Amino acid sequence: MKFFEILSSIFMLSCSILGIICSLLLISVMITARRHCTPIVLISLNTAVAGFIINTIYASQAIYQMISDSSDVLCIFRGFLLHTSTGLFYHTLCIQAIYRLFVTVFAQRRNLQSNYTIIPIVVIQWIISSSFGIPILLTRRIRFYAEGRICQVSINNIFGFMYLGTFIYFLPLSIIIYIYITILNYTKRNITIPGVRQRMIAQTRHRRELRITRRILILVFILFITGFPYAVFFLQANVYRSSLLPYGHRISFMFIAFGQALSMLSTLVRTYGTKCTLLKTLS
Repeated sequence: MKFFEILSSIFMLSCSILGIICSLLLISVMITARRHCTPIVLISLNTAVAGFIINTIYASQAIYQMISDSSDVLCIFRGFLLHTSTGLFYHTLCIQAIYRLFVTVFAQRRNLQSNYTIIPIVVIQWIISSSFGIPILLTRRIRFYAEGRICQVSINNIFGFMYLGTFIYFLPLSIIIYIYITILNYTKRNITIPGVRQRMIAQTRHRRELRITRRILILVFILFITGFPYAVFFLQANVYRSSLLPYGHRISFMFIAFGQALSMLSTLVRTYGTKCTLLKTLS
């Protein structure tokens, strides 16, 4: 096995282990701290469960790449899980952005910020996330690639790649960017309010909205860095008609694994109550 193959597999495994640890910590805090059963905790738990699933799948893929150089009977199904779990994780980030839209632009509509609204949205998200990859699996578009020791849809398969790219990457990214622009415009329109007391309240709300905006920008940044290599290799193979780099698949999944670990670490740090609970537990 070449040096880069070993290095990339170890990097993917390390990122996946970090993501698993962060997701398990977040899940344990959410389960034990029952008093914090709020919508924001619910969507954070949603991301944590998805993070645990995707990082476990990516860790198993990294281990498989290190111990085997051929396809096995589970390779196609493992490729299906890689695509589906990636979409699942990105969709939970999209749900986080939607909730932040509710608490900012629609702050007066309390029903949108309740569990009675968030739970059905999460259920619909899981149905979509778990089923969008089935047509790709049934049409046998997932193949084994010896150079990457991985089963996935080929970048040269324009329909399969664009179908997955739309559900996994472009759709969540478009929704998050639209929500960011909406919150930004809403903040600009409501920044000047007459009256001292009203101005203080507005400034407090403005600071909260800026925090929300920064968090949405973090989601956009994570989605961008994880999908950028795939976009470059797709353009290279289909627009410029040049051959794909030998380790293009590995490089793409290295970025995705890094983004997942970064997302889970960010979610763990930014979720209300987790830092205090962890410090109390460790002290």
